Amino acid sequence: MPTTREFLVSLTLSVALFANAQLATAAELSEARLRAYYAAWSSGKVEEVMSYFAPDTVYEDVATGELATGPTEVRAFATKFLQSSPGVTVEPTSILIGDHAAAVEWTMKAGTGKDAWSVRGAAILQHRDGQIVRATDYWDSK
Repeated sequence: MPTTREFLVSLTLSVALFANAQLATAAELSEARLRAYYAAWSSGKVEEVMSYFAPDTVYEDVATGELATGPTEVRAFATKFLQSSPGVTVEPTSILIGDHAAAVEWTMKAGTGKDAWSVRGAAILQHRDGQIVRATDYWDSK
């Protein structure tokens, strides 16, 4: 039977190791989750895109002047965008993640041949419990 001191030392080490493993996993999963979010936009699947948003989310697309509040409006925005931009891909080029916010630089492309276009942009994302609660996209629509 371990002594009280041995038990406490063992418990403290276990908690510290678990906490460090959780922090490392959370940071890794956060970047992976953001990459998956942009892959969802590129898939054209609205419900997959919606799975990344919190119920109280706000989505603002500054270039188009769109402001969507809540899942119904965000779903309508995503549906409209994806239907008007078939084959669009959004590729993150840089991701910075903080405790409650992230910044992502991205490149959006669609079309082929003379109809091909490419736009660089950035997003500021606020997140809570692995879900996006506010997304603001900035890009030049020219």
